[in-house]
Amino acid sequence: MNKRKSVELLMEITVQALAELVSGDEGIGTFVLAKNHAVSTRKIVNKVQFEEEWQQQIDDSEVFYVFTTLKLAPNILQIAGSKYQDLNRVSWNLIVPNTFTLEPTQRPTNSIELLMMAKLMLEEIQGGHFSYEELVEFLQIISRIRKR
Repeated sequence: MNKRKSVELLMEITVQALAELVSGDEGIGTFVLAKNHAVSTRKIVNKVQFEEEWQQQIDDSEVFYVFTTLKLAPNILQIAGSKYQDLNRVSWNLIVPNTFTLEPTQRPTNSIELLMMAKLMLEEIQGGHFSYEELVEFLQIISRIRKR
């Protein structure tokens, strides 16, 4: 249950960062270019930092999926304090289909539809003394932080 809630909260801050990244433009081209640039520069947007990106097929599907790895932004980790010191180990992948590998009838018409097709995969927390319950607790705290 706590892992599922963690995924929900991480998806929320990821979508917020992506919306800020594209400044309200719903075009898929803008979305892809902005995300690619954010990854290549390890850009920090709102509460997340873009890390890396790759494509791969899942199972025997003809569709390729783009995996984007994200982490909590350093400024967010700073406010975590010693209670949440292992938060820097948390990373997750936003997984969206490569639209060019979808059948034409399945292709989204804008970035909102593309994000509706997205999945989020939370990496297992490696090492440290940190639980999904604590991650949920911290994500709920930072969800109340508004951009200045």
